[in-house]
Amino acid sequence: MNVSRVLDSATVCQLYIFRVRLGPFRGEFHQCVTFGAYTARWQEQLYSTVSLLLMYVIPLQVMVTAYALGWWKPTITVSQY
Repeated sequence: MNVSRVLDSATVCQLYIFRVRLGPFRGEFHQCVTFGAYTARWQEQLYSTVSLLLMYVIPLQVMVTAYALGWWKPTITVSQY
C-alpha cells in the first residue's frame, strides 16, 4: 500500500512539471512542455533517470526474474525424479 502511495505522489509531481502551452506556430496548436519546471540541468536529468528506472528497468527486471524462476523451479523438480 505504501509503495502505491509513493508512486502516486510521483504522478502528482508530473502535474507540476508538464504544462500545456501554445506552440510558436501561426495556427492554434497546444503542446505539452517542461519550460520553467527545472531550475538546473541536473534536475531534468535526475527526473529522466528516475522515470526510466521506475517505468522500464525495474519492471523489466521483475518480469525477467519471475520468468526465470518460473522456468527454473520446474526444471529442478523434473531433474530430481
